[in-house]
Amino acid sequence: MAKLLRDVKVFFTKDINLERKGSPISPSTWTKANERILCYLGFCRDTLHYKDISPDLFLRTRLLERYLDYLKTDRKLASSTLANHAASLIYPAKFLNREHAVTLYRDVKVVSQLRGACNAFQRQARAAQPTQEDLSMQISGCHDGTLMFRFEDYKTYGSHGVDVTNLPEDHRLNVIIREYLDKYRDILLDASDDGTTNNFLLLTDKGKPFSGPAFSTHMKSVFYHLTGVSVNLHLLRSSFVTYCYGDSQCTDAMKDSSASALRHTRKQAQLTYDRRNSSEKKSLAVSLASELAENTIESLSAQPSDRNAGLDKGSWVALTVEGSTLANPNILLARIQNLMPGRKASLLWFKATAEKGLYAFHYDEASWIEGLDALVPVQVKEIKNSPGLYKLTTSLKKIHRAVLGNN
Repeated sequence: MAKLLRDVKVFFTKDINLERKGSPISPSTWTKANERILCYLGFCRDTLHYKDISPDLFLRTRLLERYLDYLKTDRKLASSTLANHAASLIYPAKFLNREHAVTLYRDVKVVSQLRGACNAFQRQARAAQPTQEDLSMQISGCHDGTLMFRFEDYKTYGSHGVDVTNLPEDHRLNVIIREYLDKYRDILLDASDDGTTNNFLLLTDKGKPFSGPAFSTHMKSVFYHLTGVSVNLHLLRSSFVTYCYGDSQCTDAMKDSSASALRHTRKQAQLTYDRRNSSEKKSLAVSLASELAENTIESLSAQPSDRNAGLDKGSWVALTVEGSTLANPNILLARIQNLMPGRKASLLWFKATAEKGLYAFHYDEASWIEGLDALVPVQVKEIKNSPGLYKLTTSLKKIHRAVLGNN
């Protein structure tokens, strides 16, 4: 299925395609169409539990009707949105019947039916638009002199209602709007071709109220003037969300706040408007993990290894003698008599006997005191039936390495 969608994209976006009639579609148009196609496939897999997701799904008229009815009845999508979904499903249906492109697919039943559904939804959307009289009745004056925005058609992600934003007196937007009302709105109103007046706040250069498409076109031109880049208006939202989510300083509270300001949910922002790729989404976690690993390594390397943390009175220890080498280690065996202040210990000497590897206590009148850092904990075993005789079970080379390394 992934290969099919890639082929459909190439078929409709390639500049020169002798199999296709008409102009290529823009990449942004295909992006939105691809999202809607994937929604249809998700409906087949997750809602209808189809196991075989094959190209045949785009040619089954009854199944397509069931999906559009699901969007209208269960998801309660607007007619204009339903028209977009129906139009998007035409692309794979055309591709699978591309041999009929010369006749503009007039003899392909599924394409004709999807076109009919798309046109029907578009007519319903136009019929649902408010008339000039309806819009005029919605305007309410603010007698206290404050400015208030009322979004009567506020609707997003299944939520309906009225969103009211009160502007403080000294708000910069408030100042700009008052200047616009005092100096420029009447000029725009006088530019009306038919001399009619209206009570709408924002007007076009022809003195008419802004329609949805007109306002979008104006915002695109402003963005192009400021940046030199022409983009789909919806990408403004996506670019802001992508920038915020990619910033390491963007907390959960900031994400909630931006979702509230942009009137969508956190889930919607993550699934739809966050345009970072997989590697970019993982970069913050990878950077954090690398930083923690580096700090841990530095912390461990900065702390001396205290191999003698468990030493106590009676512990067996060993020391290296000057001249000891890894090839010929030379050590002394001792037992801690007492621990002393300043990380020192008083030791009892166990001298090597004539038999290799065996040691016995040797009394010396002089006190033997060593620092704990010079001692190496070792394992010693008492010889059975030989009181006072002990065997060192720790390797001599291991004792040497603990103090001098491989030198």
